[in-house]
Amino acid sequence: MSDLDLELQFANLQLNDVRKVLVQTEAEKDSLIEEKSAILIKINESDMAVHALRAQIEEVESEKSQLQLEMSHLDHEIQYANLQFTDVKHAFVQTELEKNLLVEEKFNLLRKINE
Repeated sequence: MSDLDLELQFANLQLNDVRKVLVQTEAEKDSLIEEKSAILIKINESDMAVHALRAQIEEVESEKSQLQLEMSHLDHEIQYANLQFTDVKHAFVQTELEKNLLVEEKFNLLRKINE
């Protein structure tokens, strides 16, 4: 065998090695592309989930504001009802005092009449 034949065989072996590396690199590239696609899908799903959660947060915050407004309104109603209750209680106490005075006056008048 001549030197040229040996060089040709060596070149063919190197070419085969390069082809194997190329095939392996292509397989790794395809695998990375698949991983990238899967990751992009997960990122997209995560973005959609984040968007949905933000929408839920806005809805809950709106409901919270509405409930706080209702609570404030109810608080005012309670304060007004307490004032009315205090007025009615005061009127009741006054009426009881007047009733007791009238009963006492009636008792005194009846006693005077009976004397």
